[in-house]
Amino acid sequence: MCANLVANYKKRLTSVIANMGFQYWCQGQRTERPQTSQPSAPLGVTVTALPHASLTVEPHWSPIYTGETVSLRCGLSGGYTDWQYHWYKDGKRIEDAQPAGHTVTGDKLSITAVSVSDGGKYHCEGQRADRPLSSQRSDPVSLSVSGVRPRPFLTVSPLGQIFEGDSVTLRCEVTARPTATVSVSPKRPWYPGETLTLRCQISGSLSG
Repeated sequence: MCANLVANYKKRLTSVIANMGFQYWCQGQRTERPQTSQPSAPLGVTVTALPHASLTVEPHWSPIYTGETVSLRCGLSGGYTDWQYHWYKDGKRIEDAQPAGHTVTGDKLSITAVSVSDGGKYHCEGQRADRPLSSQRSDPVSLSVSGVRPRPFLTVSPLGQIFEGDSVTLRCEVTARPTATVSVSPKRPWYPGETLTLRCQISGSLSG
């Protein structure tokens, strides 16, 4: 009398690498006769990368000035739908902090009346109920917020007394606030008795 024996064995694969293909097959062994089974037919396994998130900022210029409205939009590749979007600032999820003036609508995060504290590195990711359950996080995007707006300067040409019938040119020029940076020479390490040179450099379009 013969008996049919079906054995199940499961192996979990961890840390698989995307965009790589594998061929698997299995074979059973035991101490009694028959000691081995025939090998199974090969099974091909292809690992696909998770959809990649991309983050864009509107307006595109930098810096953003306090009081303006900023929109961040999260795009996801792969053609999948029903995504729920999550937003992060400096590695911390924004929804957990619930900051004032932040509104999430679908794939867009809007920040109204932006402040200097809103500056930082942002990224986003998507999650869904079906496979794939999540996306890759987007590359970080830096948001720079300035509390000092550029100052306009008005000039008139020609200078001095202007007479009836003269041509007059008024020019309005907007310049960025100059910034100062300090450097030291020689560079670290510094040792007792050495002479250090500090240099202050002013950058910007103003002169004088």
